[in-house]
Amino acid sequence: MSRNVSVNSGSMRFVENISVGPHGFQADEPSANGGSLIEMVADESGISTIAAYRKSVAFNFALLVTLIVIPLKSWLLLIIRKRTELIRQSLENEKGESAEATKRLLAIESRLAKIVSEIMALQLRTDREWKAKDDLIRTTIVEDERRIAERSERHIAVAMEPGTNSSPTQLTSQ
Repeated sequence: MSRNVSVNSGSMRFVENISVGPHGFQADEPSANGGSLIEMVADESGISTIAAYRKSVAFNFALLVTLIVIPLKSWLLLIIRKRTELIRQSLENEKGESAEATKRLLAIESRLAKIVSEIMALQLRTDREWKAKDDLIRTTIVEDERRIAERSERHIAVAMEPGTNSSPTQLTSQ
């Protein structure tokens, strides 16, 4: 069901076809014989509606480029140059920082290698000192065992001599 609405008073004068149910919406499209502008261009030029639509999109793009990009070309080029310079400076700064970081890394690695060699030297010295002390202790133990054995042999020899009546306390004091 469709109805025609017409407004003839005031500053607004229009005619609109309103229909109930599924329908195409054409309220803002100019019409000539009930069709859209693109259909009209397609009919006049003898091309399909799709080709006319694509040509209108290309024309609109060309119009935007002509009206916006070309007048702003020098301004856009200036922005692009500044951005390029900023990127170049950033790259140079990063190269300098990279070189500095590499130098610091090499310094740290050399200090670490020095510390490792110092640790190895300390470990070697400690091992030598421990072995020397161990040898000294073993030598002292052997010497003490020898002295104790000699003293025990002397005490036994004295105790075994006939005619001596020595007590064990007397033997230890000798």
